[in-house]
Amino acid sequence: MKYFIGYLIKGQAKEYQEKLIDKISEGFNVRNLNEYIPAHFTLKSPFSTNDIKHVEKILKVFCSKEKSSKIRIDSIGNFNRRVIYLGGELSLETIGTLRRLIDKLRTIPWMRFDKFDLVEDNFHSTLTRAKDSNQFKEIMNFLYKEKPDFDVDFDNIAILRREKDRWVIHKEFAIK
Repeated sequence: MKYFIGYLIKGQAKEYQEKLIDKISEGFNVRNLNEYIPAHFTLKSPFSTNDIKHVEKILKVFCSKEKSSKIRIDSIGNFNRRVIYLGGELSLETIGTLRRLIDKLRTIPWMRFDKFDLVEDNFHSTLTRAKDSNQFKEIMNFLYKEKPDFDVDFDNIAILRREKDRWVIHKEFAIK
């Protein structure tokens, strides 16, 4: 089965993201991500396993020992003029937590890591994927006036599971 690990966006920031995704989807005829994946920031890219219990145990213990910290959602950016996303600025405490998380996950012998697992370099929440450079320009022009401005608590880590054509929350762990 396929999984990934993420931070679930909640509250006003989640509502803002979902409304923005709806507007982009309706206005530009692109896939509405709200129908396929919960609002999140990816912490560990997708991986496959037939035994998620070991990962669950590691995350449960890890979250019980950590303290919540801060994330500032305050930008809209892009990767390669295709993927458009909400950007997050991490507090030093959050960066420390994420580094410790990756260190713990690296103890799992079968789990592989790549450049996309350097969370502090790739911390984003996807809004859409443009079909081509013209559509990218149109969407970015549309988003020009958007000024996301949210301070959120980094207070959860979740495992998301692939089911048919969508991702669902498998298990969520609270950070105190």
